[in-house]
Amino acid sequence: MRRMTSRAFVRDVLAEHIERVVTREQRSRRSVCFIACNRSPTDRVLYLPVDELPPNSTDEECRFIAGFFADAVAELGWTGMAVVLTRPGGPTVANVDRRWYGAVRDSCGEHGLRLLGMHLLTPGGSRELFLDDVI
Repeated sequence: MRRMTSRAFVRDVLAEHIERVVTREQRSRRSVCFIACNRSPTDRVLYLPVDELPPNSTDEECRFIAGFFADAVAELGWTGMAVVLTRPGGPTVANVDRRWYGAVRDSCGEHGLRLLGMHLLTPGGSRELFLDDVI
C-alpha cells in the first residue's frame, strides 16, 4: 500500500476542498463531519456527517461519536481522517470546540489513524484547529 503524501500537501488539499464544498448554510448548523481518507485525499474520500448536535455537546457525547467513527474508519483499513465542525457564530474557539478536538485526537490515536486536520467553519469565518488553540 502506498503511503500518504507529505503532511503539508494533505493539509492544503483538505483545507481547500473543505472551504469549497461546505456551504454557507451548512456553516450555520451544529454538525461534525468525519472525512475518511485512504492513501491520499486526492485518491478518494468518504464523508461521514452527523447533523443536529446539541449546542454544548458533552465530553462523553464527543468521545462516543468520535470513537464510533474512528473505529469505523480503522475497520475499513483506511489510514486517516480530517474533521469539520460547523456551528453558528464566529471562528473564535469555544469550549465545545475544545471538547471535540480532544475527543477526535484521542480517538484517532487509539485507532492508529492520522488526524489530517480539524477545521472549524462558521458563518463568521473558518480556521484550522491546532493543539495550541485548545489548550
